[in-house]
Amino acid sequence: MRPLTAALVLAILGLLLPTATRGQDVRLTLEFKPEASVRGDRVLLKDLVDIRGEDGALRRDLAEVYVTQAPRPGQTLKIRGDYLTYRVRNAGLPLDLLPWNPPSLILVTRQAQEIGADAVQKIVIDYLKNQDPYRTGDWELAGLRVSRLPQFPRGTLTHKVQAGSISNPARLRLTVTFYVNKEEAAQVQAAALIRIFQPVVVAARQIEPDQVIQEEDLRVERVSMDRFRAAALSEPGQAKGLVSRRRLSVGRPILAQDLRPQVVVHRGDRVAILAENDVLAVSAPGHAQKDGARGETIPVLNLDSKKVVLGTVTGPDAVRVTF
Repeated sequence: MRPLTAALVLAILGLLLPTATRGQDVRLTLEFKPEASVRGDRVLLKDLVDIRGEDGALRRDLAEVYVTQAPRPGQTLKIRGDYLTYRVRNAGLPLDLLPWNPPSLILVTRQAQEIGADAVQKIVIDYLKNQDPYRTGDWELAGLRVSRLPQFPRGTLTHKVQAGSISNPARLRLTVTFYVNKEEAAQVQAAALIRIFQPVVVAARQIEPDQVIQEEDLRVERVSMDRFRAAALSEPGQAKGLVSRRRLSVGRPILAQDLRPQVVVHRGDRVAILAENDVLAVSAPGHAQKDGARGETIPVLNLDSKKVVLGTVTGPDAVRVTF
């Protein structure tokens, strides 16, 4: 029994001693991480294992073993220990010489950075400040709708803004392209509602139909253009002396189409017809055949010749014709 026992012990030692010697030759230690995080789009062995030891060449080869594609930013990937073993064997490295004992599962998370809706709003505002017609205008961003905001890989984040057609400056669609380390990462769609203001003449008090507009009937206010579609007057002088076509309530922007010239010659009025050219001026009495404001052309009956001529109203009871 004793010789048999001694032989068995020697056989066991013979099996163990070569492995121990080989392990000592490698002189590396491996510490596996049950959880790891990566910045880039690839998972390498060095992301999952702390590799220490004196064998620099083998240590570097192990560190650069490609394991798998990284998950999307902010997401987590499960890597099985047996798959990790397969990848190292596939790389041609001496796995049997390493203290190789991976866990059954390693969780890998891709590091990410986020951008919020407030940051997108600032990007849009800064963009509009440098674009016509907003560059010199009076405006404010009244609303902004953005598509789903993605998570980005870690790195230097930059962006570029491209606007759609500005057929309606109050409603604008934009595409914000984001780059990480100068590589395109994602696009965000944005729809901006822009309130544009301008100085506008409004009614300072209620103005009745056919009322001649006086200076005290008007005031200038900062008004959002979305309150009206047609062109509004910007100076009180543009309305003074004209006649309102309709009732205008207090504070209502006054549009060019709300006014008409004041009639200074009425149909049937006796008028003086002044006919002139560069060397001669002749005056004759006449009857207006139609109402006319200053600057309008109306038919007039010449009482001397009994002929109807066309003349331009120059003032109350005065019409000019050219011959």
